[in-house]
Amino acid sequence: MRIEEEQMWSYFEWLIYKFGLVHGAGIAVGLSILGFLLCFIVSTFKYGPGEGFFRVTRVIYELLARDLPGTSLHRIFALSRLAFQEAIRRKVLALMAVFIVVLLFAGWFLDSNSSNIGQLYISFVMTGTSYLVLLLGLFLSCFSLPADITSKTIQTITTKPVRATEIVLGRIFGFGAVGTVLLFAMGVLSYFFVVRGVNHSHSFRDWEPGKEGVAGATVVDAYHSHKFTMEEGEDGSIQYGVTNDVQSHKHTVTAREVDGETKLEFGAPEGLLQARMPIYGSMAIYDRAGNLARSGLNVGYESEYQTYIEGASLMSAVWTFDVNKSEFPDGKFPVELSLKAFRTFKGDIVTGVQGEIILRNPDGSAESRRNPFIVKEFEVDQIVFDSKMPGSINGEPNEVDIFEDLINDDGKTELAN
Repeated sequence: MRIEEEQMWSYFEWLIYKFGLVHGAGIAVGLSILGFLLCFIVSTFKYGPGEGFFRVTRVIYELLARDLPGTSLHRIFALSRLAFQEAIRRKVLALMAVFIVVLLFAGWFLDSNSSNIGQLYISFVMTGTSYLVLLLGLFLSCFSLPADITSKTIQTITTKPVRATEIVLGRIFGFGAVGTVLLFAMGVLSYFFVVRGVNHSHSFRDWEPGKEGVAGATVVDAYHSHKFTMEEGEDGSIQYGVTNDVQSHKHTVTAREVDGETKLEFGAPEGLLQARMPIYGSMAIYDRAGNLARSGLNVGYESEYQTYIEGASLMSAVWTFDVNKSEFPDGKFPVELSLKAFRTFKGDIVTGVQGEIILRNPDGSAESRRNPFIVKEFEVDQIVFDSKMPGSINGEPNEVDIFEDLINDDGKTELAN
């Protein structure tokens, strides 16, 4: 599934500015008219057009003129509490036992070698929770009233001074409360399940002095391993480091002196359960001659949402983003790539398709160095730019600062590949 920028609205934007509230009211009115017509048709076949119309309108009049104005919140609350207690007595909490059993054995069937194990676990618990709660609501709403009629419990309720509207609303709120309680419990269990499933650590396999600090590798744990680089402090001692990014996460490494020997400790995985707030921009395509084009190359796919640029030519894609420095407090500028490669000739299919990406000021005054990458077709790749990096200013090699040199006065920067 591809999600475009205009689909990512906040709830308030969708409700007000995208007329979600108006559309909902329109649908409710449309369903009401449709229900009236269906009831009128049924009454017409039973009693004739005149009597059928009279019976349907009388029911609507009783609802609007007498039932709703006389509805009591106190009676609705009492009926909601009764519905909640009846649902508990019917052992709906057995659903929690089913959910717990599913969580106990789910780890056996989830792919621990996934490129993003955090996303896999979260998708599993979200899907499982949704289906179980939906089934709960379905069975409660469908079988509760027939069961009350069979057990003659409904007679106890209807003989009391309560209205039909209060009975319906009481059932809705009562069953909603049951679903909310179960959903909260499932959410807590799911949180611990996901954290336990993705949490792991490593121990070092080997490390030796390199050109930049101390480099090494970890042993294989959770079906993967990392390479890491340790930094030396001012006194020459090894202090801290970080691993490379594997399966969408990394680890911090801390060095400790134990009995005169340096021990390395690896922290918890970072990035697996990190929420992302996307920043969208506009894209422009330049053709083989370097001129602005309307779209990229069409390789025969029906969907025009995703187009391609040609390698070994002046063809390129340029994104323009609005950047606010306050959104990057750590000074890092992460860029995520979700790319596909289309090969037009046979070649080395083992070696990935290579590309380059640069950050530049829209006015052309400064740009970063070219950062090479390899297209990862089935996962989201991430390139993290440091706030300061080698580049060029006015065509001369120089160190550039993203937030000082590569963003123009309008707060825009360009990303080109």
